[in-house]
Amino acid sequence: MITSRQIIQVSETYVTAKKVPDGYLQVFSNPTSTELSSITKDKKEIRFIADSKAKKVYVFDSYLATHENVSDLINLRRDDFDLFFGYAKVSGGKATFDRSHDFKIVLNNVSRNDTYGDHARNFLKIFFNKDQKWEWLDRYISGSLAFIRTCKSQYLDGLKKIEK
Repeated sequence: MITSRQIIQVSETYVTAKKVPDGYLQVFSNPTSTELSSITKDKKEIRFIADSKAKKVYVFDSYLATHENVSDLINLRRDDFDLFFGYAKVSGGKATFDRSHDFKIVLNNVSRNDTYGDHARNFLKIFFNKDQKWEWLDRYISGSLAFIRTCKSQYLDGLKKIEK
């Protein structure tokens, strides 16, 4: 178990690049502020894929590829419950969490009493019940941990609605 006094070792790495129709897609893991700035240029937005098992966050230009494109490119399984897909705004070499469509959709279905609700509850139950530590992610995408904690609270509230 990692305590607040322990330091999590992570390393910044250039992962891959690929020519795409609208430019040159670069993917970095655990990026430095310089790498963040080089990815976004004037667009100021990135997509990210965080892997809690490997303690890596993969970042790339949000306008050049989808999460699915990049997860396939770097051989990440999209159905892995250790992955978290999202978007971040970049300013001054720092990334700040902006949104996660996946979680918004899933959370909207938690209290449904049908197949969509069943799938949403199963996904979130596994995601939140695993022994995952997301604190490391805030080093790269500030505000992401607060979002994950808010989602967990909304998930638990949704479960209470079902139990009534």
